[in-house]
Amino acid sequence: MADPQGRNLDGGATLADFPARSIYRALLVRGLEPSEAANLTAYLAGLPSANLHWTIPEVEAILRRRVEAGRRNEPDADDRPEPQQLSWLSS
Repeated sequence: MADPQGRNLDGGATLADFPARSIYRALLVRGLEPSEAANLTAYLAGLPSANLHWTIPEVEAILRRRVEAGRRNEPDADDRPEPQQLSWLSS
């Protein structure tokens, strides 16, 4: 999940981890207008919401792109540097 400033908090989030459409439907059932529900869902996903009007397909598309970008930017396990052994020196 992401925080309201758009930072990814868990690194391994997928679209299934943030069910935008389910949240949107739940908000509609509770009486929000479609535009209100979409904007609140976007906010909960960490997207900016001030003076913007989101739709659920837009929210899902951005979340999907974030996941894809995260996968592309993540180095392969073979390319990661080896962990360094730390030792404590006492004087």
